[in-house]
Amino acid sequence: MTVAAPSRTDAPPPPTGWRRYVPHPAWSVALAAMWLSLNGSASAGHALLALLLGLGLPYATRRFWPARPAARAPLRRFGRWVAFVLLVLGDVVVANLQVARAVLGPVRRLAPGFAEVPVDLADERAVVVLAHTITLTPGTLSVDVAPDRRTITIHALDMPDPAAAVREIKSRYERRIAELYAC
Repeated sequence: MTVAAPSRTDAPPPPTGWRRYVPHPAWSVALAAMWLSLNGSASAGHALLALLLGLGLPYATRRFWPARPAARAPLRRFGRWVAFVLLVLGDVVVANLQVARAVLGPVRRLAPGFAEVPVDLADERAVVVLAHTITLTPGTLSVDVAPDRRTITIHALDMPDPAAAVREIKSRYERRIAELYAC
């Protein structure tokens, strides 16, 4: 199955004005701030270099960034993002305890295994967030994302029932990510 490339009419118009030269202002500020904090100095030379890096790197890589969605409502979805991050953080804590118990506790038979998770997300960024969320959870790993972005192969330290693991990922993470990215 091949995925059709978006037509020229679907592409957003090129940025105009100052956005043409500063395509990602938030990343520019973050890069400059990171440079200054890593150097531990805000001297004029470091500030100038931070400015050049902050403006130059996003500008030089602008063609490689994904197109921005036409309409975004970040504030409307901010609460959902916070809830999702808290859910993942809670799952990371619980999974850490489960992995520690499996590794340090009495010897028991683990059932490591692989499973393929069918993905119903339309946005490529949403697929990446799902794959990274799976990998962030201790004891699980996203091994492969299919070229068509419709399947993620996962490995788990203890997966006695692969079908149950797939159902949990789809209901716990994929559904929420679909809401966040409106897919």
